Amino acid sequence: MLYTSYAHGFKSGGFVGRITTPQAIGPFGPEKVDTYEIGAKTDFLDRRLRVDVAGFFTNYRDMQLPEIAYIPNAQGVVLQANTIQNVPRAIIKGVELEATARPVDALTLTLTAASLNATYRDFCYPDTAYHPASGMSDPGCPTTLQGTPAILRNMYGYALQNSPRWNGTAGAAYEFAVAGGKLTAHALYQYTGKKYLSAIDDSPRATIQSTAIPISVSIGRHRTKDGRSACLRTTPSTGDTSRKCSICPASGGGYLRTTTRVRRNSQGEVVTALER
Repeated sequence: MLYTSYAHGFKSGGFVGRITTPQAIGPFGPEKVDTYEIGAKTDFLDRRLRVDVAGFFTNYRDMQLPEIAYIPNAQGVVLQANTIQNVPRAIIKGVELEATARPVDALTLTLTAASLNATYRDFCYPDTAYHPASGMSDPGCPTTLQGTPAILRNMYGYALQNSPRWNGTAGAAYEFAVAGGKLTAHALYQYTGKKYLSAIDDSPRATIQSTAIPISVSIGRHRTKDGRSACLRTTPSTGDTSRKCSICPASGGGYLRTTTRVRRNSQGEVVTALER
């Protein structure tokens, strides 16, 4: 199946509730966005292979950009502040791939991949840490900001926040019969490229480096004949905390909802805790 879509969005302006300096309160203006998508959803080999692919393009005008900024107060002391400013124009374009295969009934293989190009197209940023050799704003940017002399950085082509260039997953799940029910084992590999969390430029303080989780394995999901899921146990390969909800048989009959928390302690040991 082929498809295409278009959507127009609007977000109203406002003020910042968390302020350190008067300059951080705003106001900031409304945001407008248009997004286009085209894609295909396909099935092959008697529906044992499903491949979905999509390409998209998003055009922002006056995008509302949250920022942890360093702004001088009336006394000239530079303070950290949470603020929101408008970016005249930014675009996001990319492609996504999702594939699911079932070579045999009990085995499911999954693959996802995405390539993202999200950049500022018109944005002159008052970066207090930017000191060009010319001592002036970058070409294409004004030399004043609200009537005050300023050095502005031209952010054309810089990546947006929370927009890794690449990310993807690869996984496998195997289901087999055990004691009148079914047991499923999962394995998952994840990769996320470098991205900016709250920084606008490449600030080490607010940059998340590329992250690869080699293997995350979960075993022990037992489905009984009545379809309930019980006794879920997860063993992650990293220090990330894992929380999994289960419905387990209660000692007095019926079922009890529980949550299993899995993490690694400071010595690298896997620690589990059962919450009710």
